[in-house]
Amino acid sequence: MSTHDNDDFKSRPGATLPDGTPEPSIHPMIRFSVKNYVFSIGIFVMIVLAGLVTTFRLGVELLPNFEVPILAVSTSYPGANPDQVDREVSRKIEDAISTLAGVTDINTTSVSNQSAVVITFSDATNIDSAANSVSQAVAAIRGTLPDGSSAPVVQKFDPNATPILTLALLGGSAPPADVTTYAEDVLVPRLERVDGVADVSISGGPQRQVQVLLDPSRLQAYNFSPGRVTQAIGASALDLPAGTVATGGVQTQFSTRNTPRSAADVGRITLDAQTGLQVSDVASVRDGPASATSLARVNGQPAVLLSVRKGSGTNSVKVTDSVRAAMQAETLPKGYALSLASDTTRETRATVRDTFKEFLIAIAAVGVIVLLFLGRLNTVFAVILAIPISISAAPLLFGITGFTFNIISLLAIIVAIGIVVDDSIVVAENVQRYRNMGYSRLRSVLLGGSEVFSAVTAASFSLLAVLIPLSLMPGILGQFFSQFGLGIAAAIVLSWLESLLFLTVRMAYTRDLEPLTWADVPRVLGRFPALLMAALSGVKTVPGVLWLALTGALVSVALTRTALPKPAAILIAVVFAPLILAVVRYLVTSLVAVLEAVTDTLHGVTNRAVMGVARAYARGLAGALTRPWIVMLVAFVFLMSAPLALRGVGFAFTPKTDSGLLTVDLSLPVGTDLSTTNRVTRQIEDVLLARKEVRLVETSVGASGQVGGSNANESSLTVTLIGKAERPGIDELVGEYNAALAPVAATIPGSDLKVGTQ
Repeated sequence: MSTHDNDDFKSRPGATLPDGTPEPSIHPMIRFSVKNYVFSIGIFVMIVLAGLVTTFRLGVELLPNFEVPILAVSTSYPGANPDQVDREVSRKIEDAISTLAGVTDINTTSVSNQSAVVITFSDATNIDSAANSVSQAVAAIRGTLPDGSSAPVVQKFDPNATPILTLALLGGSAPPADVTTYAEDVLVPRLERVDGVADVSISGGPQRQVQVLLDPSRLQAYNFSPGRVTQAIGASALDLPAGTVATGGVQTQFSTRNTPRSAADVGRITLDAQTGLQVSDVASVRDGPASATSLARVNGQPAVLLSVRKGSGTNSVKVTDSVRAAMQAETLPKGYALSLASDTTRETRATVRDTFKEFLIAIAAVGVIVLLFLGRLNTVFAVILAIPISISAAPLLFGITGFTFNIISLLAIIVAIGIVVDDSIVVAENVQRYRNMGYSRLRSVLLGGSEVFSAVTAASFSLLAVLIPLSLMPGILGQFFSQFGLGIAAAIVLSWLESLLFLTVRMAYTRDLEPLTWADVPRVLGRFPALLMAALSGVKTVPGVLWLALTGALVSVALTRTALPKPAAILIAVVFAPLILAVVRYLVTSLVAVLEAVTDTLHGVTNRAVMGVARAYARGLAGALTRPWIVMLVAFVFLMSAPLALRGVGFAFTPKTDSGLLTVDLSLPVGTDLSTTNRVTRQIEDVLLARKEVRLVETSVGASGQVGGSNANESSLTVTLIGKAERPGIDELVGEYNAALAPVAATIPGSDLKVGTQ
């Protein structure tokens, strides 16, 4: 570095600017960054690459991962009426958990054969610890529950544990039992091996039954009770882990599984090890008729539904693609068909696509605004480059903290685009001001960046003072806003550092483009012969040889993808490399010249408009200062009208979206059998399938409740609509469907039908 350059890095006490004001001192951080530019470039390139790598590894979800402080305890009591379930099961569970710390509400539902106790905890409660406490409490009273009841099951409400997609297996003319068996024995194990799939559940198929007909005389002869036979059969269904074996870097897990798979297996179950007595010695064992506790259809056709749930922290979009690939690769028996019944990741995919589109639009809008007000192409490029650099901090932080891409974190990235350029614009504009004063490029960067260092720091830290406390909010809202606040905060911090420590490096060592006007454009457009001669004589210099070699390599790669032989492609590339290089340089320089001329014109128009607005503002301000009472009256009227405007603003936990999915939930009176529920559901299906905007209807009769169990008096339908552009809005359709389906549900007194969005 020359002595002149060393002098540029020094502060000059007592020196003044052309307007007579003291020259600012150079900030040590800016001096260090600009002087050690290789180090600065390396640091920021490393951060951007780390953010880019993390971007492709993050999970993709519709909503952030959050925990609801609610637990549910479900207990089945077969054969009991609601009063017995409430008296013998529900109340005992309520008494056991009512004294636990953090419990704010207990809601109990007792129906035939089933008890559901829903417990709400305070927001500050650790839901995992609460689940352990509830499990211990219900385990302590297990001995006081009726003999015929099952062990209480404690479940957490996990919004992300819902199935991400549902597959429909249609068997054609095959018996329903065979279709269910194929789904259980072939498809479920195949899908569960797909990377990211947590489990696959089946609904809609008949359940196989084995009847054990006890002989009272034989039981009496062997001195056995029916209860001992029941216990022996239940104890025979072993499914216990047996350890893990690692071979060649692959771990294989083993388990001891002895579940009876046929009537003969049930008959061979040992009742007494000493005498060798078996079930077949005291009973007749036979296959019973398969019974359906639930039914499923797709567009009115009977089907077996396979609901796929993804693992925690995995990419739902990637898992869905893997499942669909496995579905297409599966060879089905003749007459079978496997189709996609519903896919909840459609909205997630649309959100990601829209975010990327908004990202590009925002960058273009920022570029146009900067171009109009600053008037230099090199400054515009320097500011726009700050956007991807600063935004890369958000996915990097998301990867460290375990967040995902979702509507909240993507919203943070979109909002951050308009914020992160502020620092760069302030620094770039101030540097350009020093260039206009006649300072050298390096000196302008050092003085311009140092002068606004405190202002840029104060502006960035004032935003952080709002965003960081926002990300620390408690409760469910806090779990949402933590990703929003921290994502923007990370981008702002990197934007602050980038504008002062990396933008300054780019502006200090990047050659300024030649300022051109419309009068200079013809001269630039006539430079092709000179550029061609420069390309031909480039073989005499090292940079020229490198440019020609790169151009020839690119041309040869492009030509080898055609029908030309490789030697001919290389020969053509070598011969025409100078011409192609000259053409490319000519097109680039001509485009830049035209853009510079357009920029100069637009900047002049914008500058005159801004000056006109400034003069009008000055006149208006002078008039307002002479009539303060009018200003105060207008401000008072505006302040008082704000509550009136807010009266028409709705409030919701999440914004309304049009996902193209509707749900229809039907609940008939308790005790309604499956056939009646199926008949009413069929009528609802017919109404829905007659609508032209309905593409697919997935039906589940005997729908499972939130706390487990299958209720014959309930059904659920998922309606997939056609594209948004071809139908009315989803909110309008909800109202129409409620009106159209209400008469169908009204045929059963006491029924309840709800149409909603998913």
